[in-house]
Amino acid sequence: MFGAICCQPLGKSARKSERNSGLLSCARLSLVLVLSVFAISRAMADPQVIAGIEIDYPVAFERLKPGAEEARLRTVSDRWRAPASSAEAHKASLPPGMRITGASGAVEIAKYKLRAEQLLDLDVIARRMMEDVVSPPGAKIVKKFISVAWVTGYEGRRLSLEWQNGSNLYSEELLIYDPGNSNLWYIPVVLSRRFFARLVVERDRSYPKSVLDTVRVIEAPKGPL
Repeated sequence: MFGAICCQPLGKSARKSERNSGLLSCARLSLVLVLSVFAISRAMADPQVIAGIEIDYPVAFERLKPGAEEARLRTVSDRWRAPASSAEAHKASLPPGMRITGASGAVEIAKYKLRAEQLLDLDVIARRMMEDVVSPPGAKIVKKFISVAWVTGYEGRRLSLEWQNGSNLYSEELLIYDPGNSNLWYIPVVLSRRFFARLVVERDRSYPKSVLDTVRVIEAPKGPL
């Protein structure tokens, strides 16, 4: 004789918990699928060449308007004290796959032509740049440091910043100095997310770094490095 199996109906709180768990699982699955599509599209994208820099990035860059370039030129010359005679700046948004999951941010490539007689101290400039960072009131600074970087044989500095303030912000900035051609490149990658922040924290944290890791200087040097 087989025993009877009795199924007790779930209580209201149990049903609510089960429903929330199902919604969270669906949200996670949707997010994974969207980010997977982004990863595939990025892997298939051809590297772009912008202002003497090669970068593997799936969104097209657009050059900024003259007024915006002049504002960046003043910042470099006055606040960073790296006198420059011209600026060329290009900007690209985050890929669509990341924007629809609630992420915001951008990638920028700026090239500054320095005065020929000007020799830069990258450590001093990097510290001045970090001093310009103003975090929101009450924000928790998780990471804030400067490190040495070499890109295609050129010396540079990497500025890393992360804070939490209701949303998570991750920023990696790259300075590259070419004294032979009197060039200074500044390449920031910024990502901020409020929704799904806990689900993709490691992916978001590594994203700016992974973009900057593809950067190469392709402009021919004047002389030996």
